[in-house]
Amino acid sequence: MNVYELSSAAGLPCEIDPALVVALSSQKSDNISPEEEYKIACLLMVFVAVSLPTLASNVMSQYSPAIEGHCNNIHCLAKAINQIAAALFTIHKGSIEDRLKEFLALASSSLLKIGQETDKMTTRNRESVYLLLDMIVQESPFLTMDLLESCFPYVLLRNAYHAVYKQSISANAVRVLVRVLVRVRVLVRVLVRVLVLVRVLVRVLVRVLVRVLVRVRVLDPDFSRASAR
Repeated sequence: MNVYELSSAAGLPCEIDPALVVALSSQKSDNISPEEEYKIACLLMVFVAVSLPTLASNVMSQYSPAIEGHCNNIHCLAKAINQIAAALFTIHKGSIEDRLKEFLALASSSLLKIGQETDKMTTRNRESVYLLLDMIVQESPFLTMDLLESCFPYVLLRNAYHAVYKQSISANAVRVLVRVLVRVRVLVRVLVRVLVLVRVLVRVLVRVLVRVLVRVRVLDPDFSRASAR
């Protein structure tokens, strides 16, 4: 840990966050044995792994290429999972790499199962959650893409990226169309108001002309006679 503390103090990136290790170490309970705490840490990783598929049912779990992240910020889980796992298994003297390999295998298996779901509401953002698994591996100094391919088919990741970017293009096209329609609607409203004003002006002009003609007839007898002829 001394090496990581020195690296962190110097501003260098660390595989293990020493501040997080200290913070989690202070949460230890005297009533629980180290073996039990280690089991709880392992079960926490299992819980996170099997819970990832539930994110696919959330409408806000959609990946946005524009921000290179998910709309509900679940992309932050990639860094959080790696940092918390590294800190926990540093405290409990476990193998970080082995535990993360187990996590990756469980998470991959859980995500592959949602591919068999027929409920569209449950799998509405399945592809976006697939990308989260890729982010977890990219953020981890202990996992590799080769290991991911052994657990999760690369074809699914490639198709997921394709589907997400295609959906983003379609969504952008719809947004542009909506903006155009809104502007057209505003222009139509302006034109309607202009036509109403023109109509009012025409009425006013007609009334003014009528009054002028009436006054001319009253004041000029010759004009009245000529009009009568």
